[in-house]
Amino acid sequence: MSFFNGFIGTRPNSNLLFVGGDDKEMYEKNLLSQPQDWYYRNREITYKKNENGHRCKSLDKLDLDNYILFSGCSYTEGVGVELEKTFPYLVSRELNLDYYNLSVGGCGPDVCFYNLFKFFLKVQKLPKFLVLQMPQHTRFVLKSKDKLNHPFQYFGIWIEEAKKFILEGEELEYFSNKTSLFMDMIFQMYTCPIIHILPPDLGPVLENQVRLIYKDHSRDFAHPGNLSNQHVANGILECIQNYYKYNNATIHPTFRGQSD
Repeated sequence: MSFFNGFIGTRPNSNLLFVGGDDKEMYEKNLLSQPQDWYYRNREITYKKNENGHRCKSLDKLDLDNYILFSGCSYTEGVGVELEKTFPYLVSRELNLDYYNLSVGGCGPDVCFYNLFKFFLKVQKLPKFLVLQMPQHTRFVLKSKDKLNHPFQYFGIWIEEAKKFILEGEELEYFSNKTSLFMDMIFQMYTCPIIHILPPDLGPVLENQVRLIYKDHSRDFAHPGNLSNQHVANGILECIQNYYKYNNATIHPTFRGQSD
C-alpha cells in the first residue's frame, strides 16, 4: 500500500494472478481439497491495476459525464473473483455506465476517506452515484519504516501489537466516532446519492442500503463469490431504480458538477 499519483493503492500498472489473501499457496492447497468441478479449478483470475494501483480503467479514460464511483476494501475491489464477476463491473454493465473503483484490499476507513477526498479534489465532475462500502472501523494505517517501497503498514485486530490498543479504543468508541467523522465529511463532499454496502451482520437495512450476504465464497474462501457479488449488484440496481422512481427520473444537478 503506497502513494501513486496522490492516491493510495497497490501494485500500479500490474497484471497479477494472485494478490493479498488470494495467494498461490492457498490456491494450490485448495486444489487438493475441492471437488473436480470446483469453479476455480481451471479458471484464471487476473488483477489488473491502473496507474493509481486500483482495479479498474485508467482515470484519464473515465467518462466523467456518465460514471459511478465505488469505494471500499477487498470486498469491493473483488479479491478472489474475476473482474467480470465483481459487483462494480456488474452494475456498470447493467446500466451501461462507466465506473471507477477506488477500493484497496486490507484498507480501513482512513484510506477509504483519503482516496475519496483525493478523487473529489482531482475530478471536477461528481459521479451519478457513489457506492460506499466502509471497511471495518478498527483498521488503520501508520507510517512504515520502509518509507520508500511501502510507506504504510496497516493494522487490525489480527495484529498482535495492536490488539490492546484496539480493544481499549473500542470501549471508548474511538474508532466508531472517527468513522462517523469520515462519513460526515463524505456526505458534505459528495452531494450525489450515496448507496451503502453494509457488512454481513444482522440488523435492519434502510433506504439506499444493501446488505453484503455470503451466498458463496471466492477462490480464497475468505471473500464473497460470484453469487454474492450478483446479490449485491442486484441490491444496488434496486436502490438506483427506486431513486429514479421517487425523484421522477430527474438527474440531480451535481451529477454533472453543476451547482444548485
